[in-house]
Amino acid sequence: MTSLMSIAGPILMGAVFGYLLQQGKVTSCNVIENQFRLRDFTVLKVMGTAIVVGGIGVLLLVDTGNTKYYVKDANMLAVALGAALFGIGMVVYGYCPGTALGAIASGSVHAAVGAFGMIVGAILYALSFDWVKAHILNVWALGKVRLPDITGVPDGVWFAALAIGAGAFFFWVEASEAKARRAQGQAALPGLPIINSRKVHPMLAGLFNKLTGSTSVPAIEHDELVTAHQQRSCVIVDVREPHEFKGGHIPGAINHPLSRFDPDSLVHDKPVVLICQAGGRSATALRRAMAAGRQNIRHYAGGMSRWRAQGGPVA
Repeated sequence: MTSLMSIAGPILMGAVFGYLLQQGKVTSCNVIENQFRLRDFTVLKVMGTAIVVGGIGVLLLVDTGNTKYYVKDANMLAVALGAALFGIGMVVYGYCPGTALGAIASGSVHAAVGAFGMIVGAILYALSFDWVKAHILNVWALGKVRLPDITGVPDGVWFAALAIGAGAFFFWVEASEAKARRAQGQAALPGLPIINSRKVHPMLAGLFNKLTGSTSVPAIEHDELVTAHQQRSCVIVDVREPHEFKGGHIPGAINHPLSRFDPDSLVHDKPVVLICQAGGRSATALRRAMAAGRQNIRHYAGGMSRWRAQGGPVA
């Protein structure tokens, strides 16, 4: 029984974790991409909440004697280089390892391709580990230390500061996003406010575009899409495959699969909103349409997964 639980337990926890990632909308590469463009702080809010809740939970477990800390060596040079590589990889790929698996489970093909790259990277790291250990891991190595050990400040104070700091950050983000939404109320297209690329932090946007060759992809927020759908003031084009479309779509949407996508077919007398399962294919279709000179077209980041999670009607 113990052996069975040791196998079933992690599988169950992994499934729950993946479900929460999906519900948190962080399995969409567009959400992660827009985090680095400082347009959408969903990733920071989800990760910040996980860190605070998990940290307090671990603190309580340790204080009650139900577990103990497992402290890894503080190899600071390795941490700095690894963090830089991880950040660049996340910008280019659009996922971290955890969100990549969640995206693969949602049917993302490009997430699966990137996961193969992670496996190759892990193999290369293993093959070069002796050199890495000699030239990187042993540089600026502090041993098994923690901030409470170095500063003399108790664990509880550190976690309290973390919780207060996270709360203040969340408050600032929510206030900033509310202000941005009010400003977007003056958008040129009723019910279809766009994300203005001029508001993107120029250095981060430039770095992302240089690395990926991508251009700004105008997106529509959920509330605006709901309003536009109710008022029938837009044309919704679903770029998923026919079998996916038949499995559930926004009422009134037109199916135009990405595999047979023709930008010239997107000429309508109303603004067009592109949608797919998670946002990747609709962003690709939008880039093609923009390259072909089509205008008044946006896409819905998060796709049908987000639409269902938000309680949107499905036919």
